Amino acid sequence: MTSALRLCCAALALAAGSASAQTAATDSAPPVVAPADLTAEQFVEAAVVSNAFEIASSEVVLEAQARDEVRAFAERMIADHAAATAELTAAAEAAGVAAPAPYLDDRHEGMLTSLRDAEAGSLDDAYVEMQVNAHVEAVTLFSAYAERADPLGAFAEATLPKLEAHLEMARDLAAVD
Repeated sequence: MTSALRLCCAALALAAGSASAQTAATDSAPPVVAPADLTAEQFVEAAVVSNAFEIASSEVVLEAQARDEVRAFAERMIADHAAATAELTAAAEAAGVAAPAPYLDDRHEGMLTSLRDAEAGSLDDAYVEMQVNAHVEAVTLFSAYAERADPLGAFAEATLPKLEAHLEMARDLAAVD
């Protein structure tokens, strides 16, 4: 991750602290909030990492003995976030921004390692909690960027309803546990 994006995420996590205190227990991770000065490059990088994490964490669940409803959710996350990655790449190109190949930053890599290390009986719960938190972050990021009048803003605005639906689905799964 670039130092500018790292600094941006750290500052935003601090700023979001009061907002995250008002969320449900499954939303305990502070969301990443896109500030007014978030560059197109930083948005693209954050969205690439977000999509990569959704796909990689869902693949971990599919390799395990997950509950049927968790497996179905994971399959949908892989399909939807793979499509979002392709759409992001096209929007970035239209905006004149180079989209990096999908990758995980250190924080998301650590989360993925934690998920892989989870005991079989707690994997579903750990995955669902991560999905709620990741989608809170994604909805916050995309909501802020959707205000932009450029191809990436249009992409963020068009993608936002699907991310909000994913968040609601993850919250519903969390409520079942």
